[in-house]
Amino acid sequence: MHRLILLSFALVAVIATTSTEVKASPVTDSDIEKTGDETHELSKRGGRIRIHIFGLCLIDIEWDRKRSSFYRSTEFQIAVQAKTGEIVYNGPVSVEDGATEVDVTSDFKPDPEMQYIVHYTANNGASGSVPLDCGTVKKDPHVTTFDGFKYNFNGNCSYTLTKSCDSDIHPSFEVTADFRARNRSYPYKPVTFMVAFNVTSNGKQLIRINEDDTVLIKGKPIAPPSAEIGNDEGYIDVEQNGINIYLKKPALSLTWERRIHGLNIGFNDINLRGKVCGLLGNDDGNPHNDFTLPDGRRTFHAEEFGNSWLIPDSCP
Repeated sequence: MHRLILLSFALVAVIATTSTEVKASPVTDSDIEKTGDETHELSKRGGRIRIHIFGLCLIDIEWDRKRSSFYRSTEFQIAVQAKTGEIVYNGPVSVEDGATEVDVTSDFKPDPEMQYIVHYTANNGASGSVPLDCGTVKKDPHVTTFDGFKYNFNGNCSYTLTKSCDSDIHPSFEVTADFRARNRSYPYKPVTFMVAFNVTSNGKQLIRINEDDTVLIKGKPIAPPSAEIGNDEGYIDVEQNGINIYLKKPALSLTWERRIHGLNIGFNDINLRGKVCGLLGNDDGNPHNDFTLPDGRRTFHAEEFGNSWLIPDSCP
C-alpha cells in the first residue's frame, strides 16, 4: 500500500514537471515495446517529430525511412541560422515519451525579409538542416506569403496557392484551393473563405481534402486516423482539429486547421526557393516582388494578383 502511494506521488511529480508545450499523442497497445526488463512507449510516428518554430512555421524531422522508435529523453539541439550566417537561436528541445509535437519558443522575432535555416542534431543520431519557409491562408482569407508579405483576398473560385514554375502545362507539383462565400445565398459577395484544396504531382491529383474534411489519396477515400501516400511518398494524419500531410517528393508539409479554415504550407527542400509561384509568392526572400503575375508583370493590387492565379472554369 505504501509503495502504491509513493508511486502515485512520483507519477504526479513527473506530470507536474513535464513541459506543457509538448502535445502528447495517445498511446495504444501497438505502441508498446518491451526491451529486457523495461517497457518503452513508442511515439505515434516513431522516426518523426513535428516542431513548431516560434509560432511561425512547422518543420518535420525524420531520421529513418521506417517508423522506428525513439525513447525517453530524446533531445534535439536546435539552431536557427540567418542567411548572414548569424545564429539567432540555439537551444535544446526535449521530446517526452510518446510525443509527436513540440514547441520552440523564444523572445527572438524573425525578420520576414530574412531567410532562415534550422539545423538540428539529436542524441538518437538524427541530424540535418531544414529551411524555415512557410506560407499560410486562413480565415476570410488572410494570406501570408513564403517571404512574409501579408494581404487579404476574397476570391470565390479556385486558385493556385503554390506550384513549381518549371512547366505551364504540368508543373511538377501544384497546390490549389477552393474559395467560397460564407453566405452561400450570395456566392459572389465577400466574405469568403477556403473550404477545400488539392495537391497534384506531374498533372495528376495526389491528395484532395473536401469541404466535409473527407480525404482522398489518388481519388480513393482514406480511413482515419492515418494513411500512407503511394509507395513511400509520404503520409497523412487526421486529427480532431486538423489534417497533417507530409510529402517526400515534392518535399512539402501541409497542415489544415478546420476551425479557422487555415492551411499552412512549408517547403522541406531548399532547392525550391525562388522556383515557385502562386498566391503565396515566389519564396526568393524578397517580399516586395511577391505580387508577380503569371506573365511576369508586377502589380500593387491584391485583387488583380489574386485573380491572375484563378483556375479556369472553377467558379460556382
